[in-house]
Amino acid sequence: MQGRAERPLPLGADALEAMSAEQLRQAIGFTAAGVADGTPEHADLAPRVDVRDDMPHITAPTLVISTTQDRFTSTRLHHELADTIPGARLVEMRTGHLPMVERPEEWQKLITAFLARHSA
Repeated sequence: MQGRAERPLPLGADALEAMSAEQLRQAIGFTAAGVADGTPEHADLAPRVDVRDDMPHITAPTLVISTTQDRFTSTRLHHELADTIPGARLVEMRTGHLPMVERPEEWQKLITAFLARHSA
């Protein structure tokens, strides 16, 4: 399992540390099996596309959820989004890349409350 365990998982440290060895094996298998078509192309494109000049022109209500244990993107980038998009709201969650998996109730409450405040 050592080679497989070196793959980055979308879960945060708290979730990973709470897992048994069997749960960790299952998470690694699920992650490997769930790589969507186009993922390598997306990963290649992401660092080449720069939308920073567009962010100050966003007028839609924006909620930025900063996942503080995220191994795929840094909280610095989350804060940059929130600081650059006018009126954006920043909320930090102590999760990895998938807050809807690690803390689904908290994530759902954040989304639902935000949408309720900004519904037409």
